[in-house]
Amino acid sequence: MLVAAVLGTWLVAVVVAGVRVRGFAVTTSDFQDYCFAVKSFADGRFDLWPSQRTVLAGALPGALMPTMGAIGALTTASVISAVGWVAALFLWARAIGGRRAGWLTVAWVPCFGSLVLLSRTVSFYPEVMLIQVATAAAVSGAIARGGAGWSLAASVCFYLLPLADLRSVTLVVALLPGAVLGGALARLPWWGRVVAACGPVLAVVLAWETGAWSYPANPASLQSAVHRYAEDAGRLAGVSWPLPRWEDSPAFIWGHGSPLTLLDALRFLGEVDGSRPVSMSEGWFRQPGGGELYAMRMPIAVATVVAVLVAARKWRRAAALVLTVTPFLVLLRSAALTLPHPRQLALGSAPLPLLFGLATGALLLGFDRLRRRAPESMSWLRRERVGPTAAVLVVVAVVAIVAGWLPSIYAPDARWRGALVADDEPRESLRVARGEMAADPRRLCAKVLIEDAERGLSIEVPWFEGVRE
Repeated sequence: MLVAAVLGTWLVAVVVAGVRVRGFAVTTSDFQDYCFAVKSFADGRFDLWPSQRTVLAGALPGALMPTMGAIGALTTASVISAVGWVAALFLWARAIGGRRAGWLTVAWVPCFGSLVLLSRTVSFYPEVMLIQVATAAAVSGAIARGGAGWSLAASVCFYLLPLADLRSVTLVVALLPGAVLGGALARLPWWGRVVAACGPVLAVVLAWETGAWSYPANPASLQSAVHRYAEDAGRLAGVSWPLPRWEDSPAFIWGHGSPLTLLDALRFLGEVDGSRPVSMSEGWFRQPGGGELYAMRMPIAVATVVAVLVAARKWRRAAALVLTVTPFLVLLRSAALTLPHPRQLALGSAPLPLLFGLATGALLLGFDRLRRRAPESMSWLRRERVGPTAAVLVVVAVVAIVAGWLPSIYAPDARWRGALVADDEPRESLRVARGEMAADPRRLCAKVLIEDAERGLSIEVPWFEGVRE
């Protein structure tokens, strides 16, 4: 798993992102929020924590801040998190389709532009992605495999999931039934199944009772965060979006107030989705990230059908696939119809490499069947080493295709893809800190970067090349 994760991260963040990401080596929106968040963590000033971010998601870069500075901490945390979520994708696929599916899933990750850009994003999104995909992997393993370890992992993940990001509560609601089912089906004595089934529920309750620490300093409610997100989407699309008033819905903040306000929050989310202007839904595929996703709609559909057919050989694996993948696809649909920029599509795109990995694995399953039925005259085909060799060749072929080492329509420089253009941050704040441009009140983090430089810390972007025009 670790080898696959490291190789997969190198492939997506270095090889493919080096071709596709332009303008600057790393990118993010709301850089000032993330910059001051990691500084607040390092200084222990949680009263200054940004209202829309969680402490859990910022803990890793915050811990790295004193020794690496803001830009080094955020970039390094993004790389570490990428290794984590690629590893979680490997586990997710292995739980459903076996080890070969895990390797193929990792190989397909760089094929999706939103995931490529996520690997170069210096925000808390990579950390949120890690926890969300790890939760899906644990639930999938609990359902498909039924071991005590999977159920224990699911319980741990369900404690972390709502603390990673306020909007992750939708995944808590969607994935929790699958975790309970997995615990009830665990290969354990009856009392062990009861414990395994109740564990994720108790973890969510514990997260509610003790998780307020991840939402300090007057945190934003789920309704206000979604309202602000939809406002931004409408403004960027140049569309008038008559949104429902979020103030009329009882505020839902994790660990604060009554958990029953979640029902009001979910009702509000439904109203927002229903109020989306038709013109936004009609033009999503003309946006930078939406166009690439739209171009891949048929391969994604075919891969989904084949993946379900492959998993259907065992009903528990089919249930694991459907129950864990569907919530992410719903998130992907919402992002595509609302704000289809690659960074917004990334979280919902998490299962797409999984679907492609399972579908590609069907080729190996067919080859296995062919080997078993081969006549005696083809004894070489029935040798034990032929199967693993074929699997390695298929994985290598997929890697070569998505990396552009073999000519194909899925190469990173294929004309239909287009470039992934980095935002103006953190590039502009770094330029201010270096004295390359005048001070700008919108680039307040430049002061933090200057302080890092005065402490002898580098303000160069680590791991990646600085500029890609």
